Amino acid sequence: DACTLDRELTALLSAYAERAASHFGAAACELVRPELRALLATAMWALSAGSEGQSPGQALQGLRVAARHASAYGPAIHLPPTASGRPASDTPLPRSRRLGLLLVGVLLPYLWARLGRMLT
Repeated sequence: DACTLDRELTALLSAYAERAASHFGAAACELVRPELRALLATAMWALSAGSEGQSPGQALQGLRVAARHASAYGPAIHLPPTASGRPASDTPLPRSRRLGLLLVGVLLPYLWARLGRMLT
């Protein structure tokens, strides 16, 4: 549900950006559409996973991403606080996972759009 909200917000912002870019001509708007979408997706990533925070969709639903979670085969495990005093469930995602989210959520869709543009 949070991902759906994020996609809808990104689509809404993308529509506004494309409408603004259309004032420079339809050809120019079509030429930079993948870059506009990648820029908006990067901004969404930077505001959420990139800054160890919540995405707008997660914030609207009161959710947060934790590096550790309960096992699918058993009850939730109550972990002691970390050295920083935060509960272990509040431990942010490691940098490698955050960069993986950037790769999968921003870079691959951008490359796919550009590749499709080059092949047509």
